[in-house]
Amino acid sequence: MNEGLAFNYTSIPLMNTISSLPPEIVVIILSLMPGVEPRYAVVVGVILGLGFYESLLLSLLSLIILSTLLTLFIGYIDKVLASLTASKGVLSKIAILYMKIRSRSASRARRSVEKWGLLGLIGFIAIPLPATGVYTGALASLILGIRGLKLLGALILGGVISMIITSIMTNIIL
Repeated sequence: MNEGLAFNYTSIPLMNTISSLPPEIVVIILSLMPGVEPRYAVVVGVILGLGFYESLLLSLLSLIILSTLLTLFIGYIDKVLASLTASKGVLSKIAILYMKIRSRSASRARRSVEKWGLLGLIGFIAIPLPATGVYTGALASLILGIRGLKLLGALILGGVISMIITSIMTNIIL
């Protein structure tokens, strides 16, 4: 897929910063970042010269780690940040921004979840568009009351579907 692909990834500032790292590490780091997540890390791995399946496997392993960490700690992180909204200074501003993002995430996912239940959350996570994905799904689950193994399964399944969609689209474009 990447044969003959002439793309200078160092022209992207983030890529220039991490270009000295092995591509496997880059894929793992990007897979854990909000906004990139495993769905786009697969593509970056291929651009960096990894084989498609190697990039896919690294992204999948990162997805499982990310989903597990979010399932275990999103409630705790939420409580801590909610308590910081009353504080002053930078922490308060970060906490208030987090609460707005959490509320928006739940608002976007609510219709799908109310209509389709857990499948609605999986679909919301799976759509590879801005403001969807594993992080947004985890935030929405806080307000929508989805926890534990149901949340873990939704995050992993939605993330895998998103990786598949992104990989198919990338194969069509490249």
